[in-house]
Amino acid sequence: MKEYSIFVSKVRKYIGEVLNKNKKERKSIIRNAVNKAIDECINEDVLKDFFLQYRKEVMEVGVLGYSAKRHIQVISEERYDTGFSDAQKEYEVLLADKDKTIADKDKEIAALRAELDKLNSKQ
Repeated sequence: MKEYSIFVSKVRKYIGEVLNKNKKERKSIIRNAVNKAIDECINEDVLKDFFLQYRKEVMEVGVLGYSAKRHIQVISEERYDTGFSDAQKEYEVLLADKDKTIADKDKEIAALRAELDKLNSKQ
């Protein structure tokens, strides 16, 4: 999934200017963007075998399937996923801190009980 995200970000990088072009130019720009992204991914060994085998199909789907509305939807979903992932990591850190705090308090309580037991045994 990470490698697919890399590919998609590369396509987006090359499509940035598309939204301001007319429809005829859009397809050409999208085709070039997808082509450049595939080349770059192959050179960087990102989904290399997949792109070498299915380049034509990816090009067709990339050019025919791209729309500004879908692009915005994908970005929104990725932001949600990133936000959720960040929140989950933060929760895990807080939970670990809480567990550490509880463990520290348990040690303090045990030490105080031991001290109290000592004092009670002296009486």
